[in-house]
Amino acid sequence: MTNATIVSFSVLLAATMPAAASDREEQLLLDIPKPATAEWHRPYLAVWIEDATGQTVRHVTVFHDRTRIGARWLPEMRQWWRSGGRSLHMPADGISRATPAAGVQTIPLGMVKTLADGQYVIAIEAAREKGGHELLRLPIKVTKGMPSSAKARGRMELATASVRTNR
Repeated sequence: MTNATIVSFSVLLAATMPAAASDREEQLLLDIPKPATAEWHRPYLAVWIEDATGQTVRHVTVFHDRTRIGARWLPEMRQWWRSGGRSLHMPADGISRATPAAGVQTIPLGMVKTLADGQYVIAIEAAREKGGHELLRLPIKVTKGMPSSAKARGRMELATASVRTNR
């Protein structure tokens, strides 16, 4: 490897590091529990951002069974479905993906940087086949240069959720 190659690589690496660090500042940590039952299905899960009036401003992510996109469980996330989920064509690029295994999931919220200052809610809804339904709402205040965080505890389908922003 030549010195020019090493310098170019170092400059490229340094240029990408601040963006990676700032992406970690806007994130949702979501703990999907695995109940102690014989038959367990991964939940369908939707995350979106609402403004102070309750209107959806961004769809963040949708976890679902990719082999059964048209199945009945996407509409079972009733709040998300009514707030705009029904208008999405699944799979939606950059938004939808397969539901991960139980455990803590990190969901990037880089789009928070594009929001105007104000009050918002991070809404998280889960529905599970042969399981329950749950909706968590995390209120955040988006203000340039000011961090914001919120936490919530679920009852059954979601263990905990915490959001951290620093615009």
